[in-house]
Amino acid sequence: MKKIKLSKKTNFLIGLSIVIVIIIIIILSLTSTSNPTQDEPTPIPFPSTTTSINIPNKFIWQIDSLILPKNINIISVSKNTKGEDILKNLATNLNFNNKPNPILNTPILIYNNPQEATSIYLNKDENLIKFNLDLLQKPLPETIIQTKTSDQINQDTMVLLQKSLNLPSSVTLTKTSTRYQNINGPRFIDTTKEKAILITSTYNYSINSLPILFPKGNSIETIHTLEGKLVKITLNLPFQPLESGNPHPVKTIEEIKSTPTSQFITIIISGNQRFTLSDQEIDIDNATINNGFLGYLNTGSNILEPYIFLTGTTEDPNYKTLEILLGVPALSPSSYITPATL
Repeated sequence: MKKIKLSKKTNFLIGLSIVIVIIIIIILSLTSTSNPTQDEPTPIPFPSTTTSINIPNKFIWQIDSLILPKNINIISVSKNTKGEDILKNLATNLNFNNKPNPILNTPILIYNNPQEATSIYLNKDENLIKFNLDLLQKPLPETIIQTKTSDQINQDTMVLLQKSLNLPSSVTLTKTSTRYQNINGPRFIDTTKEKAILITSTYNYSINSLPILFPKGNSIETIHTLEGKLVKITLNLPFQPLESGNPHPVKTIEEIKSTPTSQFITIIISGNQRFTLSDQEIDIDNATINNGFLGYLNTGSNILEPYIFLTGTTEDPNYKTLEILLGVPALSPSSYITPATL
């Protein structure tokens, strides 16, 4: 085959064209890496949540790893404006036949049933509903034979809540715990199944399969007798999800352990028969951490705050071993507008 000879000018133009193409490719590459994409997450304010329970002075870590995703989405939410509708639904389903009464100069709307010694009210400021059976007027017997299993009571509770709450399709409700209790004066105390007359259950709202807690604990708590009679409900109103933002990186176990103690919050502390709510002000010398999970904390702001919840125990000279639930902001420090230096 006969070779084609190109002139020097043609060779020069070809070489110049190749060089220009290479330069253009390099420039485009540098431009794409130097400019952030639209999918880059926007930093959020560092959460300023506090609770009334003291923070441990130090932590004893008995975990070297946690099963955590690399990223978590920020969920924008709005305050629930249907509290009165939910209160009415619950009142109707719990056989309150009268109309609610506002308590003057308070944010409380209440239904009363004097014959059954029950009441249910909405605190509009706290977005909280509470049902209560007055045990002073209608005390429970010292022993109650269990005629309903905990699963049956849970099923009845789920039906009541689903009928009353009208949750958005993206929000689910899941039972998280059940424990047996007895009555000691004005208090409910944990005990064995054999000695119990009450069953206490907790429920959490979930979104994207992640649980949502509140600064004072679980989304919902119920107390029933072993016969299935409802004694108490504490219900934080569900939120209205608006949109899901871009994912943010989640802290590694090393970042969790290196987080300053002041950035943790104590959500729940519970103990034996002598431990009361007023005792939650005790100083906590240390907490032993043995597990944890990722979720959201509903603080009443316009987003669900990503939090890592840590479970463990603490020792107190008066109350011995107490169970503790802690929370710490879940995002890596770079995800916050001003990394906390507390």
